[in-house]
Amino acid sequence: MKRLLLISLAAGMLAAADAQTARLCIDNRSGQTVNVQPEDSLGFITVGSVTCDTLLMTLPIPRYYSVQDASYHSRTVYVAPGTSTTVSITPDEIRVGGDLAAENDFIRRYTYLCRTPQDIALYSAAWADYHQGVLDSLHRALQQAAVSPQFKAVHRLYLDYTFLNQRLSGPKTAQTFGSQRGAQVKLAPDYYDFLDSLEWSDPHVLSVPRWFTVVNTALEEMEREQKMTVSNDHYMAAYARRISHPEVRSEFLRQLISLNMKKGYYEDVAAQIDEVAPYLASTAERDSAVAQVNRLRLQNQDVARGVLLDDFTAQTPEGQAWSLQGLHGKVVLLDFWYTGCIPCKAEMPYVEQLARHFSGQPFAVVSVSLDTGDQLMAAWRRMMAERSADSPVVHVNLPGGFRSPLIRKLGIRSVPRLMLLDAEGRVADAFAKRPSDPRLRQQIEQFLLGADQR
Repeated sequence: MKRLLLISLAAGMLAAADAQTARLCIDNRSGQTVNVQPEDSLGFITVGSVTCDTLLMTLPIPRYYSVQDASYHSRTVYVAPGTSTTVSITPDEIRVGGDLAAENDFIRRYTYLCRTPQDIALYSAAWADYHQGVLDSLHRALQQAAVSPQFKAVHRLYLDYTFLNQRLSGPKTAQTFGSQRGAQVKLAPDYYDFLDSLEWSDPHVLSVPRWFTVVNTALEEMEREQKMTVSNDHYMAAYARRISHPEVRSEFLRQLISLNMKKGYYEDVAAQIDEVAPYLASTAERDSAVAQVNRLRLQNQDVARGVLLDDFTAQTPEGQAWSLQGLHGKVVLLDFWYTGCIPCKAEMPYVEQLARHFSGQPFAVVSVSLDTGDQLMAAWRRMMAERSADSPVVHVNLPGGFRSPLIRKLGIRSVPRLMLLDAEGRVADAFAKRPSDPRLRQQIEQFLLGADQR
């Protein structure tokens, strides 16, 4: 049986590349189903017990896949255009053969998961030195291996980005989930100095799973660490200029535009699309982005910029009535969340910092809990009881939560969701950036300046 595995990256530089067919044969004799999944995608193909289920893929560049059996044994499989690969699964093991047997054997023998010995403090200088030593050893082994030059170029970046992803996301993840080791994380003042040496000049990075997320996170961290100028009005072009390879830059912008659309930042795209258009692979990409912006504006016309937000009432943790009308004359940031939302909790320290930064100015942060039901309401009240007594953040709960008329009108289907209102109570940004993003602070400063000048 043959199937076609669709690849979602065939755009920009990749669409113009010389794509070739790659064959991936799944020889599943385990007696149970197995899953085949691109490492940079949530979608997967399920394969039952067959002699050979051949997946035909049109690839412009090499890709990494994960093959996982019912017992959660998994193998990373490297697939390149114009090659044939066989993955054999039995109840005891997963083996990879074919044209890229040597390359896939290297991956098996030299798996790197960024694990750290217990006696090394996470994200310390010793931690960085330890992992750099591990990477240096892996680089040497890769250089000496009897594998293709293309694999050497791609897999070196694959290893490097495994570590880079951990350096960027690890500290916040550890602190958010509050593991015993994570709770003790204290970053040195020079922790983020590694950002200074980052560059994106190698097109092989496009084969690395989740490369876009890593690059985008690095650029955002550069802004937070004041290693690049924060520009709420021109950040897309600023990001593009930090990426030297034109094909990588074009593909990065394509994915950044897509991400901004998903987050609701379509007004950013509308304002900046002409500035970044010269960096895109074609004028068709610009026109497609503009068309999508227009569709999203139509869908969200009830919360378009300049629309007066209706007053609403909520309850304080003490059970008293609270009204938005009481903040008339102030720039207001509404932070919609609920206690079961991990990303919401991760943003809470930044919410507090933002409120304290603008303390004494005509600005207010309102934390709007969407918790409902006895269990979630009890969790919310416990969190409120533990909050600092001098917190400048206003905490309220919206009756009805996600089913309330206000949330339905605002079109809020997931959280965290931030909304910025001007001093007149009109929508300034229905999809404001998260408090950890320095561009939100800059945007608030601009509105406060405008309020002062009126």
